[in-house]
Amino acid sequence: MLVVKSPMLTEKVKETLDGYEENEIKIAFLKQDGMSLYFDITGIDGYDAISLAKKIIRNNDWGNSIYFSVSMEK
Repeated sequence: MLVVKSPMLTEKVKETLDGYEENEIKIAFLKQDGMSLYFDITGIDGYDAISLAKKIIRNNDWGNSIYFSVSMEK
């Protein structure tokens, strides 16, 4: 499970990652708990999944102006 923590623009982060699909990699929103957004991610794991999520977020014009962290949980 991919966890993105962002105190700002959580809706934009959720909209950006939810439904992502490319090269057999799929990301689906699961739930939100405060500033933590939980996503199911398939087709990629570990540090590669974290790097991909960061890249997707940063590819938006607002992505480099917010503080966020990405981690994996079981």
